[in-house]
Amino acid sequence: TKNTFQVFFGGWGNTKSIIRKNQQKPDVYEVATPKILDANEYKSFWIRWDGGTLTAGLQGDTNPLLHYQDQMFPIQYFGVCTGWGASGHWIIDSV
Repeated sequence: TKNTFQVFFGGWGNTKSIIRKNQQKPDVYEVATPKILDANEYKSFWIRWDGGTLTAGLQGDTNPLLHYQDQMFPIQYFGVCTGWGASGHWIIDSV
């Protein structure tokens, strides 16, 4: 639980997206994203970290939906999952 960032897209009933640090509330960034996910369409998202900034957004959109700036610790691993009570499919593309 220490030194982690979590990025949620379409959480809370597909109403918002957030960045959470160290699995603690309050969330460090939150934005309303109603219906950002669609069961009938794959959506592509990106997550970037550079220096002290973590950003995330929709593929093809250069403006991030989520933005957080802080002293960053080295990011060594990542994981993906579908939230509680939901089903989903993931395609991971490393660039």
